[in-house]
Amino acid sequence: MLSALPLVKVLLILSFLSDAKRGDLKSFVDHKFLNQSTSVRDGSSQQIVANWLAYAKALEAKNFDDAALYLENCLTASSAAEKELRESLILEAARFQALHRNRPDLARQWQD
Repeated sequence: MLSALPLVKVLLILSFLSDAKRGDLKSFVDHKFLNQSTSVRDGSSQQIVANWLAYAKALEAKNFDDAALYLENCLTASSAAEKELRESLILEAARFQALHRNRPDLARQWQD
């Protein structure tokens, strides 16, 4: 029997895209599939996508503690990503440290 989790991730992504197209990321904040989708740590590109969407949602809601966790989950699975995406995740980690944690020292470490 197939797991329902991949379907849940697809539904999460489609819901996010629909909200984003309307310019409404705040309605995505309480999405019922979010916790389920981001709780799986399988090192896959799907882990990156689900956590990246959750990261965007948390930033929009100014929930920086959750955003940090979702970004960390993306970085944990970054070996499953193409080089360009890994580099983008690293740049985002540096930006996050500088802007939301006021830690320019850690931001520089991400860029080294």
